[in-house]
Amino acid sequence: MKIRILGSGGTFSIPRACCICSVCVEARQKGVPYARGGPSVFLEDVRLLIDAPDDLNLLINREGIMQIDGIMFTHWHGDHTYGIRIIERIGRDIINSRYFPTNVYITDDLHNDLSSMDMCFKFYENLGLVNLVRLMDGEAFRLGNIDITPVKLKPARFGEINFYEQSIYAYIFEESGKRVLFCPDHMTQLPIEDIEPGFDASFFECGYFENFGNGELMPKDHWLRWRLLPFDRQLELIDELKSKMTIICHLEDVWGRNYDDYLRLEQQNRSKNITFAIDGMIVEI
Repeated sequence: MKIRILGSGGTFSIPRACCICSVCVEARQKGVPYARGGPSVFLEDVRLLIDAPDDLNLLINREGIMQIDGIMFTHWHGDHTYGIRIIERIGRDIINSRYFPTNVYITDDLHNDLSSMDMCFKFYENLGLVNLVRLMDGEAFRLGNIDITPVKLKPARFGEINFYEQSIYAYIFEESGKRVLFCPDHMTQLPIEDIEPGFDASFFECGYFENFGNGELMPKDHWLRWRLLPFDRQLELIDELKSKMTIICHLEDVWGRNYDDYLRLEQQNRSKNITFAIDGMIVEI
């Protein structure tokens, strides 16, 4: 399997518009790997796009991707779906009024979320730009030589709002005895007890740090404390899942850490074999 990191950023791409923090200023000056696009990966073996951040068109062009055969989503949040117009960009011939549908692999509950939260998605369905391929939680389906199993996460409280989401998914990829766990967000809701450990690679969001990189400490009652795992606890979970290699993505500007800081963290945790994702990185399993 070959997985390309299109965007290694988190809730917001880095640099964030109008932001003058040191991380964003440096990212504007130096570009990738200091700059980070929104969270998205491309499974090259089957030309499958996973998640669609709002800067997706730029990321696809930057990586030279010329064919997308399908799209899958982890959940409806804007940082994972607001680039959904890629379906129109690759499938609509305006001059000749023709439409070429893209396969969208999706569970019923996530489809309901996306249809209600994103008017574009419903519009594209009506235009015939979407070919829905229905998935079942825990039931594998095959693309090429890869078996893909959706894993439904436990209900999650949404940010500062007392609202619990039901439709968040991780995915397990399997090919020729190799196993990959892909959970780029909401790791705290991962049903560890239902997942057989032993992975050749895992993809996880970055846990939170007690300080924001500028010396400012995270308040004890901050909502990120229950939304994310602390970074140290995340390292313990990697051991529990027996992952040979872990790619940490969804890197937020608010952590106040740049590319060099993450390299130092990798060195400090060499025994865990963790790698902090950068845009354009290719992971071969």
